Amino acid sequence: MTTPELKPCPFCGGTEIHFGPMEAPGAWMVGCNNYDCPLGVDSVTVEFGTPEKAAAAWNTRATDANLAALQAEIDALRTRLEDTVRNSTNKIEALRTEAEQHLQQAMSNGAKARAAQARAEQLAEALEEIRSRSCMNLAMNPNPYELTALLGDIHQIADAALAQEADYE
Repeated sequence: MTTPELKPCPFCGGTEIHFGPMEAPGAWMVGCNNYDCPLGVDSVTVEFGTPEKAAAAWNTRATDANLAALQAEIDALRTRLEDTVRNSTNKIEALRTEAEQHLQQAMSNGAKARAAQARAEQLAEALEEIRSRSCMNLAMNPNPYELTALLGDIHQIADAALAQEADYE
């Protein structure tokens, strides 16, 4: 049998390649015989059922045509990953901006709510003063003419409160 043409060792570049049948019937082996090989002598052994399969397996290299297809797939996956990361980063940034806007709006709404609460308390005090004056004046003077004047005062107080409210807004 003629030894097929074998490429140098893929690990050390050595050309002393062992090729031959193994003890098991129909098994062939290929290995590096270079004592300087980083993997050691005969540590890289490929076993196949025929000499042709053993030689073909040994001669398969990363520079073969299948590498180009694998490299293209790796590049496509890398690009897809980079796009995914970029899109995720953009989405995160958009969500962060939106969250900050909601926070500012909530803070603004909180300030407006506190101001509205304070204004409501002021109006409640004004209405209580109106009620107090009305009850007190009615109790003191049941005269209908004076009651009409009192109601005029009440309207003036209410108008003043409404004017303050308009200034507030």
